[in-house]
Amino acid sequence: MKIFVCYARVDKPFCREVVRVIDHHEIFMDDRFYAGEDWWEIILDRLAWCDVLIFLISLNSLKSVYCKRELNIALQLGKRIVPILLDEAALQHIPKSLSKFQWVDLTGAMTDEVVRYLHESLLRIESSLKESPQTVPSPKAIDSRPPVFLNGDPAHYIGQASSLMQQGEFDRAQMILQRLRDKPLHPMQKRIVSEMISRNEKLLDEQLSDRTRDMEYRTLCSIAHNPYMREVALAEYKSFCKRFPDYDPENIHAVLFGKQPFNDLTVSKSESVKVTGKPSTFRPQRNPSFSMPMLEFLPVHTNSDMRPFELARYPVTNQQFNIFINDPDGAARLRWWTYSDSARNYRKRSEPLQVTPESEDLKPRSACWYDAMAFCFYLSEQLGQRVLLPTRAQRRRAAQGTDGRRYPFGDELTPDKANYRESGIGHTTPVNAYSSPGPYGHYDLSGNTWEWLLDGAGLEKPYDHRADADRYLTGGSFRSRADELLVTSEMVQSPELTAPTIGFRVMILLKV
Repeated sequence: MKIFVCYARVDKPFCREVVRVIDHHEIFMDDRFYAGEDWWEIILDRLAWCDVLIFLISLNSLKSVYCKRELNIALQLGKRIVPILLDEAALQHIPKSLSKFQWVDLTGAMTDEVVRYLHESLLRIESSLKESPQTVPSPKAIDSRPPVFLNGDPAHYIGQASSLMQQGEFDRAQMILQRLRDKPLHPMQKRIVSEMISRNEKLLDEQLSDRTRDMEYRTLCSIAHNPYMREVALAEYKSFCKRFPDYDPENIHAVLFGKQPFNDLTVSKSESVKVTGKPSTFRPQRNPSFSMPMLEFLPVHTNSDMRPFELARYPVTNQQFNIFINDPDGAARLRWWTYSDSARNYRKRSEPLQVTPESEDLKPRSACWYDAMAFCFYLSEQLGQRVLLPTRAQRRRAAQGTDGRRYPFGDELTPDKANYRESGIGHTTPVNAYSSPGPYGHYDLSGNTWEWLLDGAGLEKPYDHRADADRYLTGGSFRSRADELLVTSEMVQSPELTAPTIGFRVMILLKV
């Protein structure tokens, strides 16, 4: 049977793995060099030639104008479609044209079960084609235009490619740049395009490396818990760590070497997050040499539907965060951000975190959500306890108690109780500057800085720290109106946002 594999360039490692297991068929997979009109003619001919189009579903392929065009042409030609899902994050973006097909799930490793299901799917299609072969029209009669057609000012397309590069859309940028290179350009434009292609290729190679890493890591996860494969898993894991030393989001190291992971966020009895594999029952001891000034956790009275937890008395201060930055095994290590690809990519392209002067020690630390979560994972390892950002429900419980108060310190707000707009200060104050605690003894629950929460907006599982989503904040800041300091007041922001008005507070989950 003749098969056309449609994929985004950065998904090539997965494409090669798929091709490897179906190589008894005739297979076409293009290498996407985007050069010359003849290349598109070849694609059209191969779409007419094939019996089946395998579409590798990822966020990359769903954004690719080439992949989308190839899929639409195959559908118009009546070709059989076999979708293979690579990333769960792509599920909510699958178009209607693909959603009607049953896909092969390759969000984990290429297991024997996955291979068997793929082979059976192709065998059924092959049998049906033998029984009722189809005659289809030429794809040129349907749509022969190349997906990227440049007809205008080259400066416009250079700017468009530059914008795509800044957004991380390197595959799409390369389509435009390769076409631009074949056009008559001003000498300066030609130099710029050539340099952009060179730099963009390097960025594409980094993306390809990340996808290769993901594929290998998924395979390691699939065998890490098998005691009969322990020696193999250990050897492969050591080899993997030499190439990707800071990548272990599922904490395979904990499984293989007996240290408990802290990124399996089980938040409450009704707020669980899916964990891959079987977590170890081992709990590490607190680092005896570790100390952090003003780090004190106070219990919050919870009901039967909420797992017991303790919330930090104060927001995280500059002095506390400086310990994270100054520790050689702290913020200098990328591993604290490997809990998600989004966090890891954010930290890789961002400037190193900077310490604040001693005069600012007791003021709340300004941080984005990604950096706040990294601090949580770092602190977890130091304390031997599971440290997280509080959820919306936990933070509100700590601020409101059981009496339905409007503000953490009661029903009345005056400038002597919190740092907000009416206080007239205009900047952050030390976290212990106000003697107006909440119902359980916590300070600065309203005003001074907004505080990041664990919850993501629009997520099926709100507490999924790996998901790429905007995140909630609460509490108001020194610039906020009185109504923004209410215990019910919240807002949603990008997890990359860092501002003088945004800080965070941590909590620990207690054993049940």
